[in-house]
Amino acid sequence: MRSIGVSPVIRFFYHPDLRPWRIPGANQHKKWLSHCISALQRGQELSRIYYSFIPLPEMCHLHEKFLQDPSPTDIMTFEYPTGEGIRVEAEIFVAPEQVRLQAAELRLPFEEELRRVLVHGILHILGWRDHTPEEQAAMRKTEDFCLSLWPQTCVSHETPRHRL
Repeated sequence: MRSIGVSPVIRFFYHPDLRPWRIPGANQHKKWLSHCISALQRGQELSRIYYSFIPLPEMCHLHEKFLQDPSPTDIMTFEYPTGEGIRVEAEIFVAPEQVRLQAAELRLPFEEELRRVLVHGILHILGWRDHTPEEQAAMRKTEDFCLSLWPQTCVSHETPRHRL
């Protein structure tokens, strides 16, 4: 029997080359991501989600290795269904440097673009795709919904120890 309403374990890992940077307000981000998952789950149960924050050259290497595309990207998501596909574990790789570049290009705060990227990975795990313009629009709308769940009270007053 599947348990209902169980939040997944969400962990953040950091590549040594990113030190001393850490995601500001990590616990608030984990709570928010769990809230997004609860609001969006469509049948599968996410058991563990591991975010690995890595340098851009390493992300380019992963992008080339798994998608045959050496260009920079902000996020890559790998899901590992367990059992009959009901329970899912996932690894989400994020390149904060690329996120910062995108935020500057879009004239958005880094933290907002980072949250969009974090939830983008979750949406892929939950079944959203972004290959066609229609899928991209649906994913963007769902990302916006999740961003609207970020309560002002969750905004951390922590400051990053290092800017990328």
